[in-house]
Amino acid sequence: MRHKNIVVRVVVNSVVGALVGALLLGLFAFFVAGREGAINGLVLGALAGIFAGLGVLGTVDGLGFWTGFTKRYGEEHYKRESGENK
Repeated sequence: MRHKNIVVRVVVNSVVGALVGALLLGLFAFFVAGREGAINGLVLGALAGIFAGLGVLGTVDGLGFWTGFTKRYGEEHYKRESGENK
């Protein structure tokens, strides 16, 4: 179940990043260099957006792991101190 969730998050982050990057860079390039600049800006923005989306996903997943790490460490330490054995 978790694997499907990860795949969906990767796809959504990549698509959203590509769209936002393409839109921003394409619009900027259109004002600077016209139609040809807009085409180049769209392609470059889509590529940059995909990589940025994947980077954000990695950061969010890393934060999720380390947030849970504190909870797991506290539970383990509490069990050890109180004498509970699992």
